[in-house]
Amino acid sequence: MQELQSHYAEVTRQLQQSNDQLGVATRRCQTLQDRKLTRLNTSHDSISNCNFY
Repeated sequence: MQELQSHYAEVTRQLQQSNDQLGVATRRCQTLQDRKLTRLNTSHDSISNCNFY
């Protein structure tokens, strides 16, 4: 029984670690998406301010 509890504790620890890593990766992706959107908006604003005639 103790071996089973130890295994359960280890699996739970690994699952929590994986969940934490997923959170970090998700935040990184969100940051990259936000930066890209900001760049696109800045580029669009620059183009919109040009007079072509």
